[in-house]
Order: sequence, then C-alpha cells, then structure tokens
Amino acid sequence: MLNDTKWTFGNAPPKWTWWRTMAIVDACGATSACDSATEVLRLDEIRLDPAIIQLNPGDAVVVEAILTDQHGSSFPVPELTWSSENGHVATVTGDAGGAVVTAIAAGAAPVHASSGGVSGSALVTVTPHVPPRPPPDLPLRAPGG
Repeated sequence: MLNDTKWTFGNAPPKWTWWRTMAIVDACGATSACDSATEVLRLDEIRLDPAIIQLNPGDAVVVEAILTDQHGSSFPVPELTWSSENGHVATVTGDAGGAVVTAIAAGAAPVHASSGGVSGSALVTVTPHVPPRPPPDLPLRAPGG
C-alpha cells in the first residue's frame, strides 16, 4: 500500500530527475522491513501544442510545452530553453510555463523547447498577408441603355 509520496528535486546531469520516495506499509499499518523504495523519474518527452502553427507577419501565438516522464505522467521542469531555427521568419521567447511565437516574415521556421537533452518541436509557417482583390471594373453603360 502506498503510504506517502514525496517529490524532491535531484539534479542528475544531463537530464533533470525527480525522485519519488514511497513508504511501504503492511496490512497492520506498520512500516515493513523494506520500508522505502525509490524510483527515479526522468524527463522522457516534450511535446509542443500547437505542433503546427500558421501565421501572418506580425501575428503571435502562445505555445505550451507538455512534458512527460517515462510513464507518460506530467513532469515538472524548472527551466526550458526555447529556440527558433530561422529568426528571420519567426522568433520565440519563453520559460518553463510556455512561450510566445511571433511571425516576422514569410517562410518556415521550426521552433524548439529543450531541457536536459530532451527536446520537442513545432513547425511555424508564415504566409504573407494578401489583401482582398478589388472587384473587377464593370463596363460602363449609357443611361437608359
């Protein structure tokens, strides 16, 4: 039976690691001879949401980083490094809570979030804003004709 779960931060380069300590309790409620077990949880995946972003120059969108451990559970990381492969197309600024991607000019730019050797990516496509076409010129007609 799981009696207590305690999360403590342990920095084990090159990956951020969280330690989960579990006290094992027998049916009588007393701690057994094997009174604790430790499982090392590690950052396994970073997914960015949205993963595909389409913007016009000057537009911006908030991107969330979803981090999971090797069991698929949420994994808290104190810091993320954000980057854009093409800063002429899109820039990204953020922290562990998420980021803002801003479109600069037409083109494509993958953006990345990384921590401890694990990274996730999103593809930003910036298309130029095309103003609507004016209606075609109508032929002139003579009054009453």
